[in-house]
Amino acid sequence: MLAPLFGAILFVELCMATLGAGLQAIDSEGASLGANYGEPSQIGRLLLTKFLLPFELASFLLLVLIGLIRLAHA
Repeated sequence: MLAPLFGAILFVELCMATLGAGLQAIDSEGASLGANYGEPSQIGRLLLTKFLLPFELASFLLLVLIGLIRLAHA
């Protein structure tokens, strides 16, 4: 019963965010990024240097969650 109401509210908020003042900051040129921005080698280098601890914590958490799911279904 409440789902259509929440859906309508979410739609109105999305319309306001899309049509509102948030789009005025975007120009046609886009951000100035390097030529190799987003390459797999650059992402891997960042994951294994700057973001090593969060990357390893996320992988450990995923491993634990998969183990818990397997134990719950056993």
